[in-house]
Amino acid sequence: MNKAGLVTLGWTALVAVLSGVAVADDYATRKFVAFGWEMQGELTPEKLKANQPELAKTGLSGVGIYLPPYFSAANPSNRLRSVMGDTFLWRKEDFGDRTARYRDVLKLPGLTDSFVKTFFHHPTNRLDWADDATWRRIAHNMRIAAWFAKESGFVGLCVDHEDYKHARQFTLQSGDGPYAAAAALVRRRARELFRGVFEEFPDVSL
Repeated sequence: MNKAGLVTLGWTALVAVLSGVAVADDYATRKFVAFGWEMQGELTPEKLKANQPELAKTGLSGVGIYLPPYFSAANPSNRLRSVMGDTFLWRKEDFGDRTARYRDVLKLPGLTDSFVKTFFHHPTNRLDWADDATWRRIAHNMRIAAWFAKESGFVGLCVDHEDYKHARQFTLQSGDGPYAAAAALVRRRARELFRGVFEEFPDVSL
């Protein structure tokens, strides 16, 4: 939960909360945001709007929205999939009119406190923590993703760092050197990645 009182939960916990099993008096002042695999797919603004009336009945304030991989509006040869996996630099122009289309939908009840859930999976190959060029590219794309979220009316980003592909990105490897030095480098990369996020979206929720 962040300082704004946002509570994030999966579908199992959601069922318990909405059925009254886990409801406490102070929950009335909190906002509940649901995340789940069910929000994957082609979740265009138009589909969100079509299903919003049913969503609003749940009492949710928002959902974690998986955005479909986008063909860049500025360069159709590029497809925006992941801030970490894409090898090209994203541009604001890539998103075309999508920020305005999402902004219209995210004003509706049940969607006002929604998060961008995609774009943050790390690739299947392990990234070299010492590769400055790679991490500069990722930091740039993180900045653009944060800009997109703010301009579109999302309250924040869901940065999913789970190692689904078993790349062992966050496990010390023999080539990483001593733990203390490796840990310092990883912390530096985190500062580099999120500096642009907070500059573009100072009040972002993560």
